[in-house]
Amino acid sequence: MYVLSRTSFHPVRQRWSAGVRPWRWWPLGGCLLAVPFLFDGLWPLVIPGFMAWLRGLDKPPGRLFWWSYMGGICFVFGSLLWMYELSPVIHALTALVFGLYFVVFAAVTRRIHQTLGVPLWIIAPLGIVLMETLQEYVTIFPVTWLHFGYLLWGIPQVMQVAELGGISVLSALLMLIAAVLYCTAKDLLRDGRAVFQRRTFWLPGGIAVLTLAATLGYGAIRLRQIDLESSLRVALVQANLPQALRSRDEDTGPVIVQHATLSLEVRDRDVDLVVWPESTVRYFIETSENLPEYLGDLTRIIATPLLIGSIGLNAPSAPPSNSAFVIDKNGEIGDRADKHILVPFAETLPVIRHFHPLRRSVTDLLSRTMGFRPHLSAGTEPGLVRIGDHRVGILICYDDAVPDPAAVLLRKGAEALFTLSNEAWFADRELAQHLAMATVRCIETRLPMARATHTGCTCIIDPCGRITASLPFNQEGVLYGTLQTTGARSIPAWVRPAAPIGVACITLGLFGISFWPRATGRIRQRLVVPRPQDRE
Repeated sequence: MYVLSRTSFHPVRQRWSAGVRPWRWWPLGGCLLAVPFLFDGLWPLVIPGFMAWLRGLDKPPGRLFWWSYMGGICFVFGSLLWMYELSPVIHALTALVFGLYFVVFAAVTRRIHQTLGVPLWIIAPLGIVLMETLQEYVTIFPVTWLHFGYLLWGIPQVMQVAELGGISVLSALLMLIAAVLYCTAKDLLRDGRAVFQRRTFWLPGGIAVLTLAATLGYGAIRLRQIDLESSLRVALVQANLPQALRSRDEDTGPVIVQHATLSLEVRDRDVDLVVWPESTVRYFIETSENLPEYLGDLTRIIATPLLIGSIGLNAPSAPPSNSAFVIDKNGEIGDRADKHILVPFAETLPVIRHFHPLRRSVTDLLSRTMGFRPHLSAGTEPGLVRIGDHRVGILICYDDAVPDPAAVLLRKGAEALFTLSNEAWFADRELAQHLAMATVRCIETRLPMARATHTGCTCIIDPCGRITASLPFNQEGVLYGTLQTTGARSIPAWVRPAAPIGVACITLGLFGISFWPRATGRIRQRLVVPRPQDRE
């Protein structure tokens, strides 16, 4: 019989040490982590990807900076590969900027682990939460697109915990599992059978199992608590028109006619609202001569209000807004909602917008080369509109990619969320990634969502983050469905950001303490447990 011993691991340990140099594990890990963002169902690759990064933490700080930066660049570049088709320059700049956050994760995690002796399976999940919190709050605009927890969006029992601490809770869970497996493998390769006699060997695995069980248990209980009731009946129009066609001013009329033709089907249906996607109408509805009359005739024919994406006028000195308008049954222009989070270099120019001559030059260049002018005004009021007896919240495109706009609408009394989006610029992977984020907004707020897009994914999502109806990508059609609301109370809105921000503050506090020699010595005496051979 083969006997497990320390000697038995000697060849494996040699290959572990003599194989890929430690710091070069970072680019390998970055590539592994990018793959699940490109192909559905491959989220288990996150575990070996994280393990590769933990292996890369064994290198001294000098090379750790550069190789962790390379790992971050590889991950961002690969996971956002769809961005390359839009603009290779913006794609590369995005990877260079957001790759720096992974340097922060590597530096903070290694410093606390090496100096304070905090076990890697504890500090690595905290480091991931810190990194993703910085991406969301300390950046040129809020970003959660790269958060690893979104990869689990197809497992409702796991995703429900996102309402407690946001999506970073699930990222931390994935890192906890990876760190426990890494530390376990490292102990086995180093000490062999002797590790089974230590309590400290079993502790990390036990905590990981209990954490996973608690997550699944919370999800199962929460799903049973949520009773769904039918509410608004909607018709979502997806005309499947390419972006190149809709970018030309001369084609705006035919585009509106195409959407109106599809909307005429509603005459034979009992619905409360017809929804067109973002920027379907490229005219200023408020000052147009013929458009209000045309849309008014349409709503009177179908006897149903219409929610459309258009351009909203502001004060004479302010740029226009990316807006949504309600056209009521009588053909009158009703409530208006504006987009709150403007995408840099697509709708606004960070820093440059404050320098008028430079802003004008860059805006003209992008207008000629890309077909849009990045000079819009962000909304200042919550996008609440009234549809009959219902108050609904409007999110325009990127607004549903981050938590705050939906949380504000929940506090203001929204009964449902409507997202108007234009993602025809991108390939299907962008659409799938954006959809994953939209489902989490429903879980966080416990509100249903209807998403109307030009090419996909037009769908209806229930308060548990499950898609109840959808149209295929790149297919013309009208999606009919009913939004389902719940009487289950949502977690208070302040709880979700409080958890990751609190963890980030604790992590930064430990990082600061690591530079205080007296405190460092005391903490190491409490946390570092010597092995039996060290005591001898």
